[in-house]
Amino acid sequence: MVLHRPEAAIPVLRLLCREFATEQYALAQLHHALNTGDFNHLPEASQLTDDLDKVCAVDSMPNKDFVIDVMDQLISRFIQPARLKIEAGENVAPQQLRQLANLSVVLLKSLGKLSDNTVTTIGKLNTTHLERLGALYNIALETGLPGQDHTEISSIRNLLERKRNAILMIEESPLTLENMDEVSRSDRDVVMNAVQRMGWSLSFASQALKNDREVALAAVNQNGWALGFASQEMRNDHFVVMSAVQNAGLAFQFASPDLRKNHDIAMAAVRQNPTALMQMNQELQRDPAIRALVFNRPQ
Repeated sequence: MVLHRPEAAIPVLRLLCREFATEQYALAQLHHALNTGDFNHLPEASQLTDDLDKVCAVDSMPNKDFVIDVMDQLISRFIQPARLKIEAGENVAPQQLRQLANLSVVLLKSLGKLSDNTVTTIGKLNTTHLERLGALYNIALETGLPGQDHTEISSIRNLLERKRNAILMIEESPLTLENMDEVSRSDRDVVMNAVQRMGWSLSFASQALKNDREVALAAVNQNGWALGFASQEMRNDHFVVMSAVQNAGLAFQFASPDLRKNHDIAMAAVRQNPTALMQMNQELQRDPAIRALVFNRPQ
């Protein structure tokens, strides 16, 4: 089943993690800890890495909701309470803070792409999540034991802080994407936040993200005219173009030459805006079904 239907294997793996909550399995330990709030059941980062590598290797779901759910619970059940204790003047063992930081790093790596320039979380972690993770890393670094290697946590802390600041600016005005550096305009989370608020801010995204199907869809669903800023490949994507013309019929003009001949897309375009007929070839303009939609005549 794992080889032939990986999407069906994931619920089974999750069920196993729930049903066999023993110390033999890191994911099962983590599930038990999240349910009970018992810190002592949290697995070591190295153990969780091994288990997540196996799960994510067969996880065909691009948004990895499973990892997102685990991260969200880790933050709410352990990270935020630890932070609140410290802010209230209570003591939290440095080893616990380091373990929480290391576990969250493992989840970030499984969630998306981790590189020298960015941490991609596929748009699933909001600014509150990012702020709480950043605060945890700050505390973990401040309370780190002598001789420990802080490089990875320090680097990720800086990346998350950069991302959070960029997203906060986007929330104020999506147009600020135009003035951001190449790193931010290539950050999938930052750009996704921008196009969800103002579709045509896709024009300021990196070329790679203009060719990202999920980003392009988010943009044209917000404003069909954003299709004009998508890559040629996306303009030739039937689903992306259909979504665009359903939002703004006149976006038909930005479709690829092949899709401008497509009857279904032409019908959707004139249904949304009858004047899209003027952008079509003579064959489509003479099509009885299309003319019926435009001129309200019986087919």
